[in-house]
Amino acid sequence: MKKQKISSRDFEASETKSIKNFSPLPTWIVSLTHPKILPHSIAYLHAVAADFFGIQFLRKLKLVRIPILNVETPLDNKVPFVPQCINDYLGFVNFWIRPLAMLIKILGTKKAAPYLVKYFSLLRKSYKYASQIYRFCMTTTNRPLYKKRTSFVVMRMLDPHYLCVPSLHIAIVILCYAFFRDVLQKENFTREQRELWTREIYEGAIKIAETVLYVKQHSVNCIPAALYMMTKILPKNFAESDVQKFLDDMFVTRDNIPESSRKEIVNYMKNIFARFYEEGKNSTEWNLPIKNWMKEYARKTEQLNLFFKR
Repeated sequence: MKKQKISSRDFEASETKSIKNFSPLPTWIVSLTHPKILPHSIAYLHAVAADFFGIQFLRKLKLVRIPILNVETPLDNKVPFVPQCINDYLGFVNFWIRPLAMLIKILGTKKAAPYLVKYFSLLRKSYKYASQIYRFCMTTTNRPLYKKRTSFVVMRMLDPHYLCVPSLHIAIVILCYAFFRDVLQKENFTREQRELWTREIYEGAIKIAETVLYVKQHSVNCIPAALYMMTKILPKNFAESDVQKFLDDMFVTRDNIPESSRKEIVNYMKNIFARFYEEGKNSTEWNLPIKNWMKEYARKTEQLNLFFKR
């Protein structure tokens, strides 16, 4: 009898493993060598350089004169500073790279390639959308001067901290969750794989979303703006109901925020999102609700400057 050949797909199906066990290296190798993927990965990296790092340092060097708005609220003080969360915060790159490595491993490079092309295109789109806000008005918060961990020192050096609203950390973990939830349903994955990896990516997204507040890189104002932006970028894959569930699930596994404070924070973010979402239905441009909120917040917090006096 002829021995049946076992493919890598069959092997993975018989032994489902955590997304964390997939090395991110194959993603980088394929993304930077595959002729169809390379233009899109390069375009994404260019967007990161120009629309995130570049624009911030231009502002820091005073080569551009974009106003900077502090978006902190008293609610931010109800979230404790937890420096131990820095590893989760900085691990968000591997968070979205490992699922791509999983696709390459299980589907094979040829079948996975269109998904990588689409994903890098969506990543670039997220940065481009966010930069429309950043070029209108930059945003910041008061970060604690913490020097006990090298990660915080390095982060301060590399990130001038002018691009808080909308949070790209939030945008990208949402993109990762919504994108792979869809892919896992479309492709012929086993039920075990589909359930395990959808749950794992979702829980990882929640964890990283919490850490942006725990390490004081963002305010509660930054999260709903990013969630609203993603409903515009992924209208078929990330709905209003997904936003409500995501916010409801934040901080439920933590014991360092009282339940009354957790509800207050979640309801505040829901209300800000609802404002953006409802106003966005009739806006000529998707970003007008956020820009209008920024002007109002500047007046409300008495951060008047030449830009907002116009």
